Amino acid sequence: MDLSNSRLCIFCRCLEPKDQPCPSLKNEQSITTFATRPLEKTLPWTRKDEDLLEKLRQSPSSLCKRCSDFDILRAFNEARPLDQRQRADLHGDKHTGYFEIQERYRLRLGLLSAFVVTPTCPLCRLIYRLIPRPPPDHDMEVLSLTPFRWYIRQDHWETVPESRRDKFAVWLGLLSPEVAGPSGRSFFTSGQNLRTAMMTGEAIALAPIEHMPAEETYTARKINGMIDFDHIQKGLEHCQKNHPEACQAKFDKGLLATRMIDVSTRKVVNCPDQCDYLALSYVWGGVHPQDGALEAGTLPQTIEDAITLTKGLGKQYLWVDALCIDQTLNPTPEQAAEKAKQLGLMHLIYYCASITIFAVAGPRSDYGIPGVSRPRVPSTEEVIDGHTILTVPPQIMAEVKNSVWQSRAWTWQEDALSTRKLFLTETQYQLQCNETLGCSFHSEACDSVPDLTWTHISGGKVKAGYVEVSKDQML
Repeated sequence: MDLSNSRLCIFCRCLEPKDQPCPSLKNEQSITTFATRPLEKTLPWTRKDEDLLEKLRQSPSSLCKRCSDFDILRAFNEARPLDQRQRADLHGDKHTGYFEIQERYRLRLGLLSAFVVTPTCPLCRLIYRLIPRPPPDHDMEVLSLTPFRWYIRQDHWETVPESRRDKFAVWLGLLSPEVAGPSGRSFFTSGQNLRTAMMTGEAIALAPIEHMPAEETYTARKINGMIDFDHIQKGLEHCQKNHPEACQAKFDKGLLATRMIDVSTRKVVNCPDQCDYLALSYVWGGVHPQDGALEAGTLPQTIEDAITLTKGLGKQYLWVDALCIDQTLNPTPEQAAEKAKQLGLMHLIYYCASITIFAVAGPRSDYGIPGVSRPRVPSTEEVIDGHTILTVPPQIMAEVKNSVWQSRAWTWQEDALSTRKLFLTETQYQLQCNETLGCSFHSEACDSVPDLTWTHISGGKVKAGYVEVSKDQML
């Protein structure tokens, strides 16, 4: 197909002739409206999607007129976006002047039915990835590419000290509706309350190497196909060194009645005294390990990947309910009593684990953990005027909230009891602990901010996954 007479269709997700209407728009019923579709419900970016962009990158590329006039590099370097609280302090001419200046750094896309994504334009290709799948109502929602400092993507972002806020790199994300004021909705947004994450959808950012090293800046990190176990290990070591009281759960003798998987021998063994282990939280989805699967290496892929991850983090023991609790279908009275005893120890199992692995991706235990045994779709990268610009995945908890894992009845208990939590989604991972706040979580997708902790901000005491502070301290 002649690329000069083509467009990337945001509805069909393919190349189409520019001078012909999209087949999807001929049938209005095929377009899911923004009003009836939850904002968080969007299909993931796939390998097929990325392969199409990679193929287009092999052809000569240049910015289209719209994107050239916008000048995205100027937006990254000159925009000074304020957060909701900072904007509330602006009045009169200052308020008006702020929005007039920021308008220079906003790219208005217009109605989606009239928005042409040029396949040879690198910025168009980045925007193509950002637009939700399926997109909002094509003739009711008007989108704009808007700059923001990425700390607002985290819950409790107002706790970021004022002196640190301009250290966060400017990213660009899609906002709707396109009102010049602060009330617009962002894709994947969790809400607009002050302490709730905003602009939590996919975004675009300057690659880390593009930022000047002379000034400390918290910025994006490239997502590769496979998980870097060493990076997770660094986050664990930082927590162990800096949060020894808040995050180091002590071994409970009650655990001696449990069993663990020894990942080095691939056998289920009695829990040793002072056992340093990981626990797995995942979705069974009706898939059960077969007899002998542990020894044969044929467990459901999520469990196999959890074993690989445990080894990669230098640990020997892993707790998985499907193997460490007797799952006999027709148990004897003795087996039933033992299972009840094990279930009664679940609170200790999650509380005392060094890390709980939250395998969030997929509907069943045979799905696997993306990035462990099979690659994920990496960040999309484009070069514009010699500068590398990449995509950033959604804020991780937006993915978690939209997962099958989140719908399980006992998810809350496993989350609340766990001292350290390693969330692994379709696109990224993040290590959370009792002490850190959102921007200090050890994330794959962005830099972590040192020393931004509950104790540092509020003087609160952290215990068993809960923060003991007064309401006044958090406001």
